[in-house]
Amino acid sequence: MTDTVALEKVMIRSNISVSFISGTFGIKNEAFLLKRSNVCEFLASEIVYMKQMLNLTNTERDKIFLNEKLN
Repeated sequence: MTDTVALEKVMIRSNISVSFISGTFGIKNEAFLLKRSNVCEFLASEIVYMKQMLNLTNTERDKIFLNEKLN
């Protein structure tokens, strides 16, 4: 499950908007918001790209995107 609060914080820290990420992935804002709110899952390729885009450490990436899956 995605840690929505942590993801929002790093998006703000990185000054990256929902619209920018959605456009980069070629999806609608609504589709990204469904992923962010755990209705749908992020693809592995999206997680890899967001790690780069948001300048996340491996620990931050795991906390945000893989937390539930690793426990």
